Amino acid sequence: DDELKNVLENYIKLIHKTWEYGFADTVYRWTANNGINKNGEVTQADFGEIITRKDWVVYDIENKRWEYFAKYLKKDIKEYYLKRMNEEMTEEKLNELWGRKLN
Repeated sequence: DDELKNVLENYIKLIHKTWEYGFADTVYRWTANNGINKNGEVTQADFGEIITRKDWVVYDIENKRWEYFAKYLKKDIKEYYLKRMNEEMTEEKLNELWGRKLN
């Protein structure tokens, strides 16, 4: 579980990094649409569901779209996943980060 929690924390960092570049993955399937590089960092592996519209990401945040994926997780990691995603996937954080690396 500790290893999964570490991967999840790195996945959250990846989401924030993609926001900085003005795009986002709308599926939140961190165990399927991503990989881990040789440095232990979570990387984007599936670009088929990437969006560049901030208003769509706001919609995902308002509807807590990541909760749909949570049903596939075992109880302990599910609780941690939902807690951390609810803390980190906020409109305030999105506004702070969105597109700031594009200028």
